[in-house]
Amino acid sequence: MQSSIRDLIQYVTTSTSLPPLTFFYRKIYNLSVMVATLLLRRVKGVSAIYLRRGAAKGEIVYGLSDIDLLVIVNDQEEQAAKEKVRATYNRLSNLIPLFGSEDKELGV
Repeated sequence: MQSSIRDLIQYVTTSTSLPPLTFFYRKIYNLSVMVATLLLRRVKGVSAIYLRRGAAKGEIVYGLSDIDLLVIVNDQEEQAAKEKVRATYNRLSNLIPLFGSEDKELGV
């Protein structure tokens, strides 16, 4: 997604982050985590998926907070699983702006 579109989404969300819209934003974040979990757990070798940072603590600022994940892979299939996890996460981040760049937001 282009940066200007992300900036617009971020501006609108932070400007309207008041009830009743926060209920809607919370559902979007929860749905995004569910989609990521469903896709990532299909990767052979993934043994656990954790939320990190603000999302894990429930300290989400709608429009500013992204979703940070930690994915644990088995030792036996480590390299192949890491590559597939990164590829899946990159596809997710292209579709869902709540997932940031792989370097900062994904721990494998």
